[in-house]
Formats: sequence, structure tokens, C-alpha cells
Amino acid sequence: MMDCINLLMFHFLTHSQQLSISYQEELEAYADENGDCNVPKEYAANPQLGSWVDNQRTCYKNGELSDDRIERLEDLGFSWDPNQDSWDRCFKELAAYKLENGDCNVPQKYEGGLGQWVNKQRNRKDSLSDDCKKRLEDLGFAWSLRSKKRK
Repeated sequence: MMDCINLLMFHFLTHSQQLSISYQEELEAYADENGDCNVPKEYAANPQLGSWVDNQRTCYKNGELSDDRIERLEDLGFSWDPNQDSWDRCFKELAAYKLENGDCNVPQKYEGGLGQWVNKQRNRKDSLSDDCKKRLEDLGFAWSLRSKKRK
């Protein structure tokens, strides 16, 4: 009985609403398979899904998504800013490194890419957000490892 009701409700939804439900189901399948909802914009296996995910983030930033859509996507574990999420994960790794080693001077070839990430932050200092810079500085991050010449 519920399947019939759901089918009837689906029939009366707008085409746009039907597509959104379909994409949400595809996104859920992607998340089950990949462990996250970070579908690449140019996802070869399903380019439309990648574009749809990118569009959801754009609409969210512009305040164009309904609260219901936001909630349904967040229930799937949807990330509105995967770049910031990735930065936050690396920052947590750096904090753990500091706890264990006493500083943030991660060797560039350190396992897992943390050293490369640290080097990238030093090279991107001028383009990092004020919040990211402050978090690094509060952790004791050295922007330059060059020893200062004594006078």
C-alpha cells in the first residue's frame, strides 16, 4: 500500500522535484560505495550526478535551497565545502603531530602527505583565510623554517 502511495506522490511531483529525488538516491548509492558524498564535478561514471552535486553547493551558498533539501542532504553526510573539510582534517593531523613531536615542523616526505600539506600552507600563506592562518599560528606553526642570521 505504501509503495502505491509513494508512486502516486512521485507522479504528482514536478519534473525538477523528481530529478532531485532521483539524484539524491544516486548520491546515497555513491556515498554507500565511496564513504562520502564528495562526487567529483566531472565524475566519469555519472557526469550528471557530479554536476548536480556541484549545483547543490552553489545553490546552498546563494541561499537557494529549501530547509528540507538541506536537511536531506546533510542526513546523507553531504559536505557544503569539501575543500575546507579536507583542510580541517589535515589541520587535525598537524595538531596530533605537534602533540607527539613538540612542533609543527613536519618533514616534507612525512607519511600520508602531511609534510606536503604543511609546505603548501607555507607557500599559500597570502591566500589562506584569516581563520586558517590564525588556527595555524595558535598551534605554533612556523611560516618559515630558514634560520635567521645572527648579526
